[in-house]
Amino acid sequence: MIIKSNLNEKHKIFLIIIALFVIFSLIDLNTCANETDEVYLVSIKGTIDLGLSSYVQRAIEEAVSNKVKAVILEIDTFGGRVDAAVQIRDQIINLNVPSVAYIKNRAWSAGALIALSAKYILMDKSASIGAAEPQPADEKTVSALRAEFTSTALSRGRSEDVAAAMVDKDVERTNFLQVRVEGIYLINKKNPITDTPRAIKIE
Repeated sequence: MIIKSNLNEKHKIFLIIIALFVIFSLIDLNTCANETDEVYLVSIKGTIDLGLSSYVQRAIEEAVSNKVKAVILEIDTFGGRVDAAVQIRDQIINLNVPSVAYIKNRAWSAGALIALSAKYILMDKSASIGAAEPQPADEKTVSALRAEFTSTALSRGRSEDVAAAMVDKDVERTNFLQVRVEGIYLINKKNPITDTPRAIKIE
């Protein structure tokens, strides 16, 4: 399953501004005195491998040590090693500051797991996320990766059905609702109508 975005330039800028506004509005004012005004940009491009995982770990450790207000992950990848993606996923999930996944072109396969681990997801014009069916697609491997995707989605309040469909082509897709708002696909079984700030999230 691949989810696409058709954001134009104005919409992209508008959503980025909203994303930053939401991020900063969620920050506990009691902790701001000890934080900088910096937002870190971490590039996740090319093949996902253990070298990239180590780079992301160093970048996140530096961001935390500098007490930044947010971390933006610029993602553009066809995928790569699952173990490396899981390591990056864990690092992002455990961040104590807001994280934004900005998908430049593609977040496929292992890249989709990384994107889902961020608190917010923004997609550039014609960007896409998904295509995470493992190879070989034996039942054991699919089951394990599907569990990783669904647990990540649930940890961020997103639809486990959509996450599972990215990995397993046999997942029934009629049990979730798909609505496009400003080029961002929103998936929410209970409340498809959402206000603008929440439109930067895939739910």
